[in-house]
Amino acid sequence: MGVTSSKIRPMTSSGTSEESIKVSIASSSYVMRVGLRQILESCDKVVIVGELSERINAAEVIGRDKPDVVLVDLDLPDALDLIRTLREAVPASLILVLSGLDNIGSARQALSAGASGVVLDVQPPGVLLAAIESLCPGERSVKPPAITSDATAGEATRPEAESEKPAGISNLTIREREVISLLAKGLTNKDIADQLCISETTVRHHLTNIFNKLDVSSRQKLLILAHRHRLVELTRHQTAYQPTPN
Repeated sequence: MGVTSSKIRPMTSSGTSEESIKVSIASSSYVMRVGLRQILESCDKVVIVGELSERINAAEVIGRDKPDVVLVDLDLPDALDLIRTLREAVPASLILVLSGLDNIGSARQALSAGASGVVLDVQPPGVLLAAIESLCPGERSVKPPAITSDATAGEATRPEAESEKPAGISNLTIREREVISLLAKGLTNKDIADQLCISETTVRHHLTNIFNKLDVSSRQKLLILAHRHRLVELTRHQTAYQPTPN
């Protein structure tokens, strides 16, 4: 399954460093591929190694390019079959699914089929980049995350040992967790303030406390940590990325 070579974009650079994250895009929508390309090219750590627009020879192409992450648009015809085929053919590549709000059921099926995580297409670009980086932190293992029945229930997590979790997570208040959840949905400080019926000053105060407790210096790093340690969940009303358990 995949596409012919005429439908594969070349790598965006002449080579990759050990720190680079190689990503392939699989979507039948030209607009979607262009949008994803622009988002990915904005991140220095990401190198695009190919674009697939259909399922002809996809496993062969992905196997040749050996991406760290394959972005699969659930609107691609037979996307679930493609995920199953890629999972068997290229087990070293992680699969990140792009889903609409109306495709939550299919997104859960995709996790069961072998996807490593899900990002909803209504989320801001930063969430997608954080999800990719969360899947590939530091030294990446070639062993793909295993899929369990928990994934179908949307209860997935990174294979992080308890000792590796920031101590500050247990010190987060309910309100601070609410702020993180709304931040993951792409809301601004003003939007968060309106949602929680508090002032923007209070939102900034909560964010300062969150940054200090979790030892992060930016919203992007906070999103990566939140995704990695399941501080946000994949639901219709609380949309966020979730990787699957190992």
